[in-house]
Amino acid sequence: MELSTPLFIEAVMGEAERPVLDAASEQLCECLNAASGDTWAVQARLRESPEAIDLSARPSIVILSLATEVARENESMAQIEARLRRNISSLLEGGAGSVFLCTVFRFVARATGAHDRYSVPERVERIRRLNLLAAQLSHDMGVGVIDIDRTLAHIGARALGTDYRLAGRIGPEVAAHAVVSAILAVGFDDIVQPAVLER
Repeated sequence: MELSTPLFIEAVMGEAERPVLDAASEQLCECLNAASGDTWAVQARLRESPEAIDLSARPSIVILSLATEVARENESMAQIEARLRRNISSLLEGGAGSVFLCTVFRFVARATGAHDRYSVPERVERIRRLNLLAAQLSHDMGVGVIDIDRTLAHIGARALGTDYRLAGRIGPEVAAHAVVSAILAVGFDDIVQPAVLER
């Protein structure tokens, strides 16, 4: 076995999504090692914002989670869209590899706290708008979509024991599987041999 080129993932996710990123890194290593017979290293770093991403390190993948946008109650959808378009443009122009947007699981268990401005239906509506925005940005800007919502909705919130915040033990593992599936499908075309990706 030989050591293959390390894969660098920069992710803008909430701290609560760290288990998703950790599980995705682990699953990705396991998949590539098994498919290639080589040893792959995946280095994933969680960032607070797109501006904190070190583009000089030439990340293989950049993941922007829309879950971080759910709680931005002081921003309208138009403001969020404008900011995301600027951030994505900067990342692409700065030499980031593949850029992906993660959708948000659309199940809301209950209000998230005493200071929560949104009711459950309003929060679900906001999540749906964010997920629609992911599709629009993908179409307009050529970025990939990691459809966590679709993957988790297929199994169901009750079975997973989670909601849009991805708490619990099973939710992050399943969300990580969605991340790995999406980036293996289109994210590593220039790095990993096609035969390995196919396996």
